[in-house]
Amino acid sequence: MVDAKGYAGCFGVYPRRRVVSKLEIPEETENHEYFESHELTPPVEETVTKRTAFGTHWGLIYFYGEDPYVMRDLLKHQEDLDFYV
Repeated sequence: MVDAKGYAGCFGVYPRRRVVSKLEIPEETENHEYFESHELTPPVEETVTKRTAFGTHWGLIYFYGEDPYVMRDLLKHQEDLDFYV
């Protein structure tokens, strides 16, 4: 595409813990220059249902930036972070 100015990325968040009490977006995510917005909400229940296959995400985080390799690495890194603690 000739008029594209950058790369968009989207990450579906699913709790990594079985019991959670609050939403806590990691500073390294929220402060990253590619971070645009999120639609995550505080947990309604403390017990996380067992995940089957890929599970249903609890919300999305949106990123936008100029470098596709930075975007790839950023999205991959989100898998190692806790958003619900």
